[in-house]
Amino acid sequence: MADAENYDAGSENSSQASEQEKAWALGAQAEFEKQNYSVAIQLLSKLESSRPQDPKVIHNKAIVNCFKAGLTNIFQFRKALTSIAKQLQCNLEDPKTLVDVDQCYVFYNEAVTLYCLRQYPKTLQILTKIFSLVEQLDESLARQVCFLLAEVYLRLNFPVKTLKMVHFMETSLLSHGAKLKSTLPLERERDKEKDCDGKEDLKSSFGDELLIPPGVRIRLQRLKIRAHLSLSKIEEAERELALLSEIDPENAATLFLKSKTLFVKGNYAASLKQFRLPEDDGLFKERGESDVVMYHNNTGCVYHAMGKYHLACLHFQKSLNKSSELLAEFPKPATGDPICNRPLVTIGSNYKYELLYNMGVSLLYARKPADAFDCLIETVQLHHRDPLIWLRLAECCIQVHKPENRKDFLLTERQREIVKATAGFGSHRKVVMSSRISNDDCKSSENAAIPVPTLEFGTLALRNAELLLNKLTIPNSTEDLGSKDESDSKGKPDLNVTLSEVSTLSKLRKPEFYRSLKNTIIADTSYAALCLGDYLTSLYKAEELLTQPHLSGNHKLLGHLYAAESLVLLNRINEAVPHLHPENVTKLSNFSPSESETTQYLPHTSDWFPLSTQTAKVVLQYNLSTVYAMRGEYEKAGELVRQLWNASKSHGIDVPIQVVTLALYVELQLGRTEIARNIIKQHCPQYR
Repeated sequence: MADAENYDAGSENSSQASEQEKAWALGAQAEFEKQNYSVAIQLLSKLESSRPQDPKVIHNKAIVNCFKAGLTNIFQFRKALTSIAKQLQCNLEDPKTLVDVDQCYVFYNEAVTLYCLRQYPKTLQILTKIFSLVEQLDESLARQVCFLLAEVYLRLNFPVKTLKMVHFMETSLLSHGAKLKSTLPLERERDKEKDCDGKEDLKSSFGDELLIPPGVRIRLQRLKIRAHLSLSKIEEAERELALLSEIDPENAATLFLKSKTLFVKGNYAASLKQFRLPEDDGLFKERGESDVVMYHNNTGCVYHAMGKYHLACLHFQKSLNKSSELLAEFPKPATGDPICNRPLVTIGSNYKYELLYNMGVSLLYARKPADAFDCLIETVQLHHRDPLIWLRLAECCIQVHKPENRKDFLLTERQREIVKATAGFGSHRKVVMSSRISNDDCKSSENAAIPVPTLEFGTLALRNAELLLNKLTIPNSTEDLGSKDESDSKGKPDLNVTLSEVSTLSKLRKPEFYRSLKNTIIADTSYAALCLGDYLTSLYKAEELLTQPHLSGNHKLLGHLYAAESLVLLNRINEAVPHLHPENVTKLSNFSPSESETTQYLPHTSDWFPLSTQTAKVVLQYNLSTVYAMRGEYEKAGELVRQLWNASKSHGIDVPIQVVTLALYVELQLGRTEIARNIIKQHCPQYR
């Protein structure tokens, strides 16, 4: 609310405010601070009758009306802001029209509204323009603009910019103060430090600490901790957390930050101990957040990182249930106005889709791909421009098609499948071999666009993921997101950023993550095409994968395997041989490259082979011997098979069951029937 002394700056600047008008204005402000909104509106109405064309009076009255309605009449409030902006000769849709300090108040309240609606890019455009006039603003408004701007940068994954803003507030704004005009901003100072995105998702100088109020210091510390954690600077986060613990030790937000810091360090058990199931304080309508929802979500994230996926799903479900329960208290929105009858602070508090994503990922790791698909396909409704979600959907489709390949390496358990039956007796006994021991048939659907967990839809999802990922501007390092120390002559930081066209659900990632993500998408595309019989596409993607820089050992192995199989199926057998040399295998990691950043380095599941570099070389040698057999080079094929078998016996290396059938085939082709009989007797004891 504008001070009475400043009414001469309004549209009626030809007349100074009278003593009566000043009394009405001061009285209205006092009543507003007491939350006596009806009395405040009466006083403002008297002031409006005296100054009917003053935009400040109209603006303040719109704010009080909005608070009186419990911040539920957002449509009417924004309509009033648009009208006031027009009166001030500016356009809320175009921040470039903001040229005067008096216009900042209207733009700031619009920014707060957009922030609560989670429209962060638009919020950023307005706030950066207001910040260009920060020296001319009232100290209270300038502080709130800076805090909101720092928060928006965190939401948009620009933590370095957040740190610059905090530094500016410590060294310039809060240390020296600013003598500016005053108004009543729509946003009250609330703590928003306790994130609910989970997976997604923490000793510096305060300048002149004596000039910074304790509440402001706490908010600054929380911002710094969150920014450092986003940058994976754990030591810096721990130092700031130690300072925060001294001035605000028992606050729930501090405990959440402690837990998150331990989580980022990988100390999951200690992180879990920080959590305490809070009681429902019933203040969701006022705060726009629920500690119960965040508790279950964050607990689920920790359990997921510990590999306890079913426990994680349980907590995510509890978080979803509590969130739905809180939102069900509001009346259903009217047609055409989905945000009516809802307090502004609660409109952006529906984390249904983020929670569904978390549950979907945990279900996927729990080997329930069909259930995971159902969760993730709902998440697409809001985050359809996130490549990571489309990749997860494709992984569900692939896992439904082939849940695991561990059984191919269970030699002892699957020996009985080699021989189908026998006929005759004695010397006339004949052995009927199984035509195949693999069940990798692909079931095609009629329409690939139907959202069901099939390889056809998985191919479509992978195409979307690749297209969206290519639109991302990937920095060379996380420091590139605003790390250059740029400021103007007045010490203000350069806060300009380039926003990506893709709004991502995931948090700030290292460049290595995006490279690994791209390689995973290419590898999955090659595999899906191979299963669907599209061998040219599979070959093209496999070769593309092998040309990628910084290729991991896992992806390199897959690239060579898919390229070789595609070439064989295209009857280009000779070209497949170079891909199958064991020298192509480098050290394999103990986890999937696509998982390393996304799931905090979870242990590799034992359902997928090869689990070691030695086994990977065995797989390549087996495929190479198969190619030799197809070319009629049975001696070479037989020699390789013997090497594989010796390695399995002497070093305990896992070999696939197909090695036995290949050995039988090769020995029969070479006319060594006695050796073939011995193989059957050794591996198929029921037919001795």
